[in-house]
Formats: sequence, structure tokens, C-alpha cells
Amino acid sequence: MVVAILIFLIVALIFWDFWRRRVSFYRSVGAREIKMKFLLNPVGKIDSDGIEVEIFTEGAKGSQLLTLRAKTNLTGFLKLYRRDMCNRFFSQETFGGLGAEYEDSFWFDRVLNHRNFKDKVEKLFKEGQVDQVSIRKHSLSVSWSIKKYPREEDRQKVIKTLPILRELLSLVSELPDATYYKDHLRSWVIIKLPVLITLTLSLIGVLGKFYSYDPVCLFEIFGVGYKLLFPFVILYSTFAVLLVGGRLWFKAFIVSFVAWLLAIPFISLFFLMYINGKLDTSPPEVKTDKVVEKYIRQRKGRTSYHIVLEKLHTQKIWCNTLNVSENFYKKVQVGDTVEYITKRGFLGVEWFYRKLSIISDRN
Repeated sequence: MVVAILIFLIVALIFWDFWRRRVSFYRSVGAREIKMKFLLNPVGKIDSDGIEVEIFTEGAKGSQLLTLRAKTNLTGFLKLYRRDMCNRFFSQETFGGLGAEYEDSFWFDRVLNHRNFKDKVEKLFKEGQVDQVSIRKHSLSVSWSIKKYPREEDRQKVIKTLPILRELLSLVSELPDATYYKDHLRSWVIIKLPVLITLTLSLIGVLGKFYSYDPVCLFEIFGVGYKLLFPFVILYSTFAVLLVGGRLWFKAFIVSFVAWLLAIPFISLFFLMYINGKLDTSPPEVKTDKVVEKYIRQRKGRTSYHIVLEKLHTQKIWCNTLNVSENFYKKVQVGDTVEYITKRGFLGVEWFYRKLSIISDRN
């Protein structure tokens, strides 16, 4: 109970610091209304000469974006940004060395050739020092890359950018809609749906007490996961290309492919470990082995106790050493014979039906 309260207080303190820093920054650039965004992220609203501009942060921790976003009557997808080693593979180089991502080539050409559009965008990148300009359905946004939270130098960038953003908004309002728009669908297919499926399957494993089916070699459940799911990853990524790829087919394939590769360990650990034990109808097998090594490991203030078994770790050299309790570690000695019971596993991953017990002392 005390540990739970302590964890809650730590999380609350981290959130409070996260919220306080951002709200303070938003107010420093003129935001008068602060609302809650997804995942408790604050959003400020700035009245910029009659135009409402939202200010918020987004993205993963350590590589966040500080974003200004205003509403438009335009539907289309265009992203312009500074090119680097990572994003240059997904973009086409345009004016000023900027990279561009877009869906509709004809509409893209009309946007770039519209009066003063290039001048205003270049002004945003040079004077406002923005890192990204995006046009999406009914919105125009500019963003800066930040690490953890916005700083004083970012405040100056926002102040310089607001009047330029207003000028670009007036130009954008004159543009026609793109012929087709799939950005929202693409976001769902290549990122959000894999995340949602992974969370759902992981939750099933957690509710099913996946940890009750502890594999003898943890590495094996990950190996089985990649073996079973890799064909699905290829098929899904190909499906993503066919559904929403278009000009952005390469990005759709790579992002969905990487998203699933990162998801497989979580699906394997929580869901497949649960399925491997829950659906296992094989008979229990009693095994004996000899302890050939024992040691204590200390890492980041935590102490763990390990033993090595003669047969197990000779036959399966990829197996991790067995993590045991402190009490068992004190009782067992090198040379002792131990007994444990396993089952073969529904997916072929052997798991502990009954953990280690000492059956005879060393000679």
C-alpha cells in the first residue's frame, strides 16, 4: 500500500511539473485559455489579431514538437521540413533545400506556384526558425523540435512566427482542395491500429495472468513470436501500401513494418506467453538437474539471485540463467540436485509447471 501511494505521488509530481512548465510557457506567449488535450497534454489558445491559434506539444518524450495550429477551410496533405539523414528517404527535395511529403502531385504544384507561398514558407523557416510546416484537413501548423519542454529561445521563435503564420493563412485560404486526402486513414493504418491491436492483445495476456506460464527460456517466446508474426507483418505492410500508399508508399511500408517489429516483443511477452500456457494440453514432465554455478547481480540498486543448471544450460545455451528467490538462493549450493516440472507449451515453448525444489545435497 505504501509503495502504491509512493508511486502515485511520483507520477503526480512528474505530471504536475510537465503541466506547469507548459502552461507557464503558453501564457508567456499570449495564451489566455488552457484546455486538456489527449493524454492530459495542455493546449493553449492564442488570439492573434482575430485568428485563433492553438499551441501545444506533441510526439514522443525526448523528441517532442512544439506546435502552432490554426484552422483553415482547406483539405489536402503537404508537409515541408528540414531534411536530415532519417527523413530524407521519405521526402522529395524542393525549394530552399526543404523536404516535401504530399499525396496529390497536381495539387502540390498548384500550392507551390501560388502567389508568395514559397516566400512565406521560407520566411517561416528563416525568421521563425521552424522545423516543419504542415497542411492537413482544415488545419495549417508549424512546429519546432524540442527535447523535453519549451525554453526562452522557443518563446522568441513563437512571437516572431505568429504574424508570418497569419500571412500564410490568408494565402492558404485561397487554395483549392486536393483531389484526394488519406492522411487520417494513413495515420490509423500505419501507426494507430498496430498500437491499438498490441495494447488489446497485451491486456488480454495481463488479465489472463501471463506470468503464470513462465517459459524455461524467455528468449524462445520472442523467437516464436517473430517466427509466427513476421509473415503477418509483411502482409500488413503490403496492405498498408495498397490502401493508403500512393506517392507515400515507401513511408507507409517502412513505418508500418517498423511499428509491427517493435510490437512483436510486447505481443510475444504478454499474449503469446499466455496462449502458450493456457491452451497447453501436454502432460507435465519431471526433470532433475545439477546446480553448477550461483551468483548475485546488482544493477541500479536492485539485487537479483541467479543459478546455472548443468543440463539445461548446456542443451540450451541461449537460455538466461534462472532467476530465483533470495531464500532459495541461500539454501541451494553448487553441486545440489534440483527438481522442476515443465510442460511442452501450446506453441512449443517449454514452461515451468512447478518451479525448482532441492531434492538432494551435493556430494
